[in-house]
Amino acid sequence: MIFGRRIMMLLAALAARMMAVQAPNPPPPTESRVALSIREAPETLVYQIFFREFVASQRAAGQLRDMGEDDTGLRNFFQRAFGLDAFEHQMLNSAAQTCVTAQENNLRTIEELARQLKLTPDDTTLRARIGRLRADSQAAVAQGVQQLRSSLPPPRFARLDLMIRVRIVPNLRISPPSAGVKKSSGGN
Repeated sequence: MIFGRRIMMLLAALAARMMAVQAPNPPPPTESRVALSIREAPETLVYQIFFREFVASQRAAGQLRDMGEDDTGLRNFFQRAFGLDAFEHQMLNSAAQTCVTAQENNLRTIEELARQLKLTPDDTTLRARIGRLRADSQAAVAQGVQQLRSSLPPPRFARLDLMIRVRIVPNLRISPPSAGVKKSSGGN
């Protein structure tokens, strides 16, 4: 009974963590919110969300293991769900962990710089550093995708990409750009 209660508590914590990473279910598309097709969703956005979800599942599995519980089901969830072999799963794990770690480090630095910027709002050097860190975070996602693309055979990457997009994109809504803002597209 205690074992089952612990599992339920851990799964609830994982669900809460994953919900914090992803936005809540938005309302259906309207004029102010655009639903994206699986192929047109920006690659960087899709993978940023997925890498965070993947890493959250691995961290929750680590917590299970630390409590002496079996973490196999959670640790290998995406491997089973996406039909990945051990090598593909390891490549996904490596790309996601590297990306999320870089983004978390950049975010901590950005938060510190933002505190400094409140004290000196006209400091263009701080603003420039924040901008570079944001760009570095986006680059970390692109590098993670490239790591997967280069380590997997093209048909296997295409299949993984499609499965990730099918998982993430239906919950994505993006406000259309303001007039005069160039629209970007995604996909492979």
